[in-house]
Amino acid sequence: MNACTLKEPQQWKAGSTVKDGKDTPFYFDCADCGKKEPKIAGYLTSEGSDFWHIIIIEKPKPHSTGIHLALFCSECWTARRAAQVQP
Repeated sequence: MNACTLKEPQQWKAGSTVKDGKDTPFYFDCADCGKKEPKIAGYLTSEGSDFWHIIIIEKPKPHSTGIHLALFCSECWTARRAAQVQP
């Protein structure tokens, strides 16, 4: 498993919706705390560092599918790196 830290945390676009003819992007949430659309500071992959190998985490939560990409906000990424927490 590889831990990948972004030089500059940034929002990662998950997709977009069209409402009233306007394209509105939406972004990934933090897999640990559930913060909505934060800047992503780091992620976990099964191999390499590319997007296609990001790990899937299953965490049942109320009103959620419980399936998340291993993308983390700055606070959660710092805590994971300090504790060496794995999914």
